Amino acid sequence: MVAWKRDTKASKIWILLGFFGIGQLIALIYSLVAKDDKDRILGVLFILGWLGDIILYFIQKDKDQYLSSMALYLLIGNIILAIGIIAFFSIGIFNTSVNVTLASSGFSPFTVTAAICNSTQTTVAFTVGGLPLGATSAALDNMTLSSPSGFTGGSFPVTDTRFNASTVTSGSSFIAVFPSTCSTSGVQFSASGKLNYNLTTSTVTTPFSAIGIVAGTSS
Repeated sequence: MVAWKRDTKASKIWILLGFFGIGQLIALIYSLVAKDDKDRILGVLFILGWLGDIILYFIQKDKDQYLSSMALYLLIGNIILAIGIIAFFSIGIFNTSVNVTLASSGFSPFTVTAAICNSTQTTVAFTVGGLPLGATSAALDNMTLSSPSGFTGGSFPVTDTRFNASTVTSGSSFIAVFPSTCSTSGVQFSASGKLNYNLTTSTVTTPFSAIGIVAGTSS
């Protein structure tokens, strides 16, 4: 390989190599092979990436135009690559979560099995898990929805006591109905939820609250 000339600037092809992310490796190999004096060993600094480019540019800009300009062009290419990646992420091109349907969560010891919002009402279905304090049943009080997104009808926060059951047991299921509506189908909706209930043991009745998120896609 022919050694480069110290008083000649490098080709701007190094900008393209830096943009494709392979410039540092190629520059490292090139600087170690195409050398005609001991100063070319400084090319090992390319292994440091951006930092190596900056160091080489400033310490060699008055000594070796080729090495310093090569480092500068690589730095420019790397910066363009970084800006491009940031831009793609900022507009969600690489964000795989944007197409994931919102899902309900929380409300332990209850689990949301379905959340339906349409032009008539919002219906939330639950199953009951293991109840606190070893209780075998829970008396449902009320449930509140707040901080809405995607709903088109109903004022918030909204509290409703329309359960299809007043008392539930572990392993059973129940439904809560709200007047809030979604007039357009296929739109994601969500709201913070607070389900209030009471547990009665042999000694005392204790109020509890289960907090979570009700979410889904309108129908």
